[in-house]
Amino acid sequence: MKNILFFFSALLLCTNAISKDKIILKGGQTIKGEILQLEQNKVIISDGSFKLEFTPEHVEFIEFDVQNPHIAKIIAENAEFTYLDGKADAKLYHKRGGGNFALGFFFGVFGFIGVAVGNVQDPPAVIPDFEQKVNSSDYREGYRKGGKGKNLGAAGAGWAAGFILLLIISAASGG
Repeated sequence: MKNILFFFSALLLCTNAISKDKIILKGGQTIKGEILQLEQNKVIISDGSFKLEFTPEHVEFIEFDVQNPHIAKIIAENAEFTYLDGKADAKLYHKRGGGNFALGFFFGVFGFIGVAVGNVQDPPAVIPDFEQKVNSSDYREGYRKGGKGKNLGAAGAGWAAGFILLLIISAASGG
């Protein structure tokens, strides 16, 4: 029994070591492999033993491995701005961290919830290639998700700092 368990664990680790690109389908399934071709109407991924082809109707999003030799060619052919570009720009250009930290610090869980239900503004015009990027719905969605993550991180840090300060004050007062 242990040998069988070890064999399947080793097989799983080998598969994950080779398969670095991921396609997340709209149903929630994840397909790991090497993306061989990416076009407007299809994506082809190989896991080493067989190839799968998907259309945009089936794909939620794609996570690329930067070591995939096909990625540079794919990116050069598809100059559109993507979901991942939006997330990367949100990390660099999305502001309001101090305000979200203060909401978490002063209002705790309620400030965190307020930040969670709040909306992220559209990308600022200072981003390079703003005119081209803002026209892509994938880019805007990535920017909003990246900005939301940044907002929640700041509110969570504020909430934690406020809680730790409350513990310190409580311990110092003897209560």
